[in-house]
Amino acid sequence: MDDFEKDMTPDGEVLPESFTLDDILSEFSDENITVEDYAPAGERAHKIQSDDSGRMFSVEISSDEAPSQPEPPGAEKRPAPQSDEPDEPARTDYDIVREYKPVGGGDLDKLLKEVTLDYVSDEKAAPAEYASDYEDEGDGENPGAPREAPVEDYEPPRKEKPERSFGQRAASPFLALMAVISMRWQQRRATVKAAPPEEAEDLGPELDADRASRYYGSHISNLRVRTKAALALCLVLMYISFGFPVLGRLNNASVSALMCLILELAVVVICLDVFTAGIMDLLRKKPGGGSLIAVSCVLSAIDAVVIAATGSKEMGLPFCAVSALSITGALWASLLTCKANRITLRTLALSKDPFSVTAESGKGEDDITLIKTKSDTENFVRRTEEISPDEIAYSTLAPFIMIAALIMALAAAVVSKDYKAFAHILAAIFMPAAPVCALLCFPLPFSVVSRRIFRSGSAIAGWSGAYDIGGSQHIVITDRDIFPKDTVAFESIRILEGMDPKKVISYTGSVIIASGSGIAGIFSELMKKNGSVIEKIDDFRCSEGGGLTAMINGEEVLCGNSGFMHLNSIHLPQKLASKSSVFVSINGRISAIFTIAYTPVVPVQKALVALLRSRRRPIFAIRDFNVTPEMIRHKFRMPTDGFDFPSYARRYEISAAHRSPDSKIAAIVSREGLGPMVELSDEGHRLYNVARLNVLLSVMCTVIGMVLMFFLCLTAAFDSVTVGNLLLYMIFWMLPPAALVFGLRR
Repeated sequence: MDDFEKDMTPDGEVLPESFTLDDILSEFSDENITVEDYAPAGERAHKIQSDDSGRMFSVEISSDEAPSQPEPPGAEKRPAPQSDEPDEPARTDYDIVREYKPVGGGDLDKLLKEVTLDYVSDEKAAPAEYASDYEDEGDGENPGAPREAPVEDYEPPRKEKPERSFGQRAASPFLALMAVISMRWQQRRATVKAAPPEEAEDLGPELDADRASRYYGSHISNLRVRTKAALALCLVLMYISFGFPVLGRLNNASVSALMCLILELAVVVICLDVFTAGIMDLLRKKPGGGSLIAVSCVLSAIDAVVIAATGSKEMGLPFCAVSALSITGALWASLLTCKANRITLRTLALSKDPFSVTAESGKGEDDITLIKTKSDTENFVRRTEEISPDEIAYSTLAPFIMIAALIMALAAAVVSKDYKAFAHILAAIFMPAAPVCALLCFPLPFSVVSRRIFRSGSAIAGWSGAYDIGGSQHIVITDRDIFPKDTVAFESIRILEGMDPKKVISYTGSVIIASGSGIAGIFSELMKKNGSVIEKIDDFRCSEGGGLTAMINGEEVLCGNSGFMHLNSIHLPQKLASKSSVFVSINGRISAIFTIAYTPVVPVQKALVALLRSRRRPIFAIRDFNVTPEMIRHKFRMPTDGFDFPSYARRYEISAAHRSPDSKIAAIVSREGLGPMVELSDEGHRLYNVARLNVLLSVMCTVIGMVLMFFLCLTAAFDSVTVGNLLLYMIFWMLPPAALVFGLRR
């Protein structure tokens, strides 16, 4: 278990005492200034606690009036709003309501649903004195127009065709083979998507995740016992096949061949479901990896019968150990698949309201982007059970392998003129067609990855989900990913004299909630505590600087940082220019200052470091105008040069993106924060690459082994075509996949 999980409660919340790193929890120097430092010496203020726990914030209401704001040059003086109602007496204190009382029988969640906003991503015009900073110099004839660079006649040199190395020429056939397999996989997926509903196979209702998890779990014990028993018999077969000392009549060729046949048949009986499934696929004219294994068992059994009948010692022992080891590997693959599917579906069953992860196109740039949304998890069980890449590869190659093996065996028998050894030649050439790692290419790494990401409450929908994650280049990061719940709180609230606190809180909360930023939650809680309601917002806009502009009850409300206020000619005292404050202006007058405390957490810092090291390009679609690259650099003590922070208009568009109707779920994440999402993305990408590389190695083992056995049989070199050499060849090709899987465990 990772260290950061010890700092979390069973519900996934971060414990306050877990923040022990001083360099991580350091704040900006100007954020440590208290409210008393802001207030002048003669200012009269009153402090009121807003929460019994004493951990929230203090509210100060200044006794002085808000400073008048200078009008921009050439602007008309805005008349003060008039009201027919008599002026209310000045209030020197404001009691915050400790419990939320619905106003007019309403409810805040209901009011949130009734708010209709018109989002306009448009930059607010800057005052005249700032206009010159944004204009191009242009030329003399057309001032303000961008200058055009002169076009020069230039002809690039022709590139010579690079000479390919021997390694590239040798690898080109295998790369072309993998390209064909990948194309077949793409065609199969496209055919499934393009099939009309009436032609699609009716699979009935999808099985519940909990029932599916228990179904796979019920087979694990049986498969584990059978796999161990089959492996024990294979070890005995391997001992005999390697020519180690034996007792009594086992030194006789016929007796040894019959003993190998008996042991192989015992292994086949233990793995009878694998053998039967392979034969049935062959009879249905849909051969695959299981069919190759079943045929290899049949051929090795025939070879054993021939050797036992003739008693010939020239051909050596039959290849029963190779086929028995292959079918045992297929049974082990079934065990690993059941384990991985059980853990994956158990994660979905235990998640109350998980996030759905999908691979979308056109959300970031032109590449595939991973997004996390609150949507249904339909078809997750079925996608987990879809065909794996090793089965796809061998289903494509099985017919060609069988025909090629038969042709090569006939050619070798004719050239060597040893027709009596045809059964032995055919078995020798066909044995590499079904290697031990044939059906372990995906189940073995998938079982490792599923257990690893289970600890963070994540799950990948089998090979289909890994395929979507592995093909993505971007990942969308939102406000709650950087600062999850309970890591953002009010440090202080300052409402200037002459302003109605309830009105200011209502106006500010309505605008912040409409923006959907990460601080909307704390403003919602503040409105509940004060009995405020969400106001109807008109003409909502977000400037390129991140500031928010809206019209509420005919009054102009501005929310933003100090830079946004200066851009709109709102005068701020020098001491109040905090980098983590929300400044509110109503009708051009500064009304309130909400200072926000952002608490960085260790899992998010680790996830950001992992993003810097990975090739995945994150898109920071953060709506909170206080969360900037500089702020992340100071809070988390790390560089942000490789991170993409698009314009605010683009951020709102990306973060508001929903799951496409035709997109399918790739994975689920049951916890908030950046850590689980980054771990899921990285592990899914590694699983995708490892599975593809395993398939490539397995296919290379098949092709090279068959060609090698063909040339050895062609020269009748039966001293080299032995079962021991084939076993060593199979074990050697198992080492690279084992090393790759071991790398996934680290």
